[in-house]
Amino acid sequence: MAGGLRAGRLNAVAVRAAVLTRTAQKPALIRRLSDAQCTLLIFCDEPPGAGIQPVVAGPQKYLLPPPYDLDRLQARLYAGNWQAIHPPNAAFAPVDTFRLGGAELEAVMQGAGLTLIIDSFHDDIEWNVVEYPRPSGPLTAA
Repeated sequence: MAGGLRAGRLNAVAVRAAVLTRTAQKPALIRRLSDAQCTLLIFCDEPPGAGIQPVVAGPQKYLLPPPYDLDRLQARLYAGNWQAIHPPNAAFAPVDTFRLGGAELEAVMQGAGLTLIIDSFHDDIEWNVVEYPRPSGPLTAA
């Protein structure tokens, strides 16, 4: 679907990915993650926004416990070029999920113990949301 949610198995591996482009899909995902009590580790140049009290986990690494508010997050993250992961792993080095294949993404996520990566493209128009291995995680939830 152009401009919509594309989900599916990549290269017959357990990774599920979707590119979110619609404005309504992004806050819905953030709400589901917050409601599911998912603590995120956000990699970005500056703290995630005014009114948000993240825990600094390292240079350009911010731990964001739920509940969180997309309106406040967008005060900083609207420019794009950020990545969020769950569960938090401060040793993880962000990867370009838009360019990696399914097997490569699976290896990265397995190696880092991740179940979720949200990768915001430079202009924040697209979010690549990658899940491993939960088939009923926030990407596939209604």
